Amino acid sequence: DIIDAFNFTTEFQFVDVSVINLSSRYTLTVSAGADTTLHGNAVVRATASALFRIVALTSALDIYRLA
Repeated sequence: DIIDAFNFTTEFQFVDVSVINLSSRYTLTVSAGADTTLHGNAVVRATASALFRIVALTSALDIYRLA
């Protein structure tokens, strides 16, 4: 459970996660499970990177692509 992994204890705590795709051929898609909303483009192109912010809500998570 990602809330436990990042030790979120209150609402609106967040963590920024960088995803670096080292593949020269394949794209990478960030996916979200139940009670999670993904905002923005979830695809990280080959040889590219992306920055995501994971925000804890009362009983759910929001994931925003920042860059």
